Amino acid sequence: MLMLIAVALEIGLGFMNMDENKMWHAVFIFLSFICCVFTIASASLIAEGYDSAGSDLKASQFFLFIAPITFRGLVGYLKFKDMRAGGEAASTE
Repeated sequence: MLMLIAVALEIGLGFMNMDENKMWHAVFIFLSFICCVFTIASASLIAEGYDSAGSDLKASQFFLFIAPITFRGLVGYLKFKDMRAGGEAASTE
C-alpha cells in the first residue's frame, strides 16, 4: 500500500513538474526501502507457520511473498539514479 501511494504521488508530481525535489527523492527512496523491509518481514511470517514436513511449501510461500522485492528495490535504485542525474543537470546549466 505504501508503494502504491508513493508511485501515485510520483506520477502526480511528475505531471505537475514538481518531482525534482531532493526531499521528495529522499522520501521516495525511504518508502521503497521500508516496503522492501516489510516484504521480507511478511514473507518470513507467512512461511513461519509451516512445519518441517512441508519445507517445499514453506519455501514456495516465502518466494511467492518475496517476489515484489525486486520491483521495489529497482524503483528505489532508479529514483536514486534520477536524483543524481537531476543534481548534475542543474549544476551544468
